[in-house]
Amino acid sequence: MVDMPHADEVESFIAEVTSDSCVERCAAATSFDAEYVAQTLATYSGELRVSMGLLTGVELRDRRILEVGAGLGLATFLLHRLGYDCTALEPAATGFGFMHALSAAIRDHLGLDNVRLLPLGAEDLDPDLHGVFDVMFSANVLEHIAKLEAAIHGMSRTLAADGIMIHTCPNYTVPFEPHYGVALFPSRPAMTPWTRRFHTEELWQSFNFITARQVERLSKQAQLQVRFEPGMMARAFERLLSDPVFAERQGATMVWLARALKWSGGLFVLRNWPASLATPMQFRATRPTSARSTRMR
Repeated sequence: MVDMPHADEVESFIAEVTSDSCVERCAAATSFDAEYVAQTLATYSGELRVSMGLLTGVELRDRRILEVGAGLGLATFLLHRLGYDCTALEPAATGFGFMHALSAAIRDHLGLDNVRLLPLGAEDLDPDLHGVFDVMFSANVLEHIAKLEAAIHGMSRTLAADGIMIHTCPNYTVPFEPHYGVALFPSRPAMTPWTRRFHTEELWQSFNFITARQVERLSKQAQLQVRFEPGMMARAFERLLSDPVFAERQGATMVWLARALKWSGGLFVLRNWPASLATPMQFRATRPTSARSTRMR
């Protein structure tokens, strides 16, 4: 697994937000029962490790940071506590309407009232209103953005000339839907007949079935240069063997497959698998040198 910045602080923070006192306070402040709150906090704490891992090797000090699709805001809260200038962008779109209430309760429990929140979509980012950001990141967010092209252009508009974006999300070039753990029709995932029972659910309706090729095309249109991180599919299977909450969500079959890949040496093959044909995908987007020069004039 890739080392994450502030690993000890991450684990300490997770212990704090999943503690009984935090669960009880959040349940009392919202309409959710304690069991649901505890399960949700455990799930998003696992995603916090993913989010912080995205920032490995990225300079954060004295830079404006934007967490895109912040969800509960855990990464923003932690970065703020560590002294970084981080803003949370969270519209609470379809399938995630519970976010704001629970996030506010967590923020109150942590005593972080001065954290900045932008309650809008990435497509509405405006440098004149919101300024520019040096670092943008998101974990498992892009697949839920309905206006993906507009969102990428919005992020590009508000990315500093020498800024960087880091995103991770499913790559539906691989015909598999990780939220539901089901195979999909290649190239026509929305038409997969055995997923019809999900089609009325808000979560399913939020999917845009993003692909690596689409990321490359839209990034180029937005004057961004993209580099995909290799080995992400291997890391996902490794996570199944180290993250019990993630393993439970994905199911016994996926855990068995991860063990089989480890025993057979298949993980070595996946580490060298073409990133554009792997899921999940992780990529970094920056401005080409020529575009930076033009933007800085």
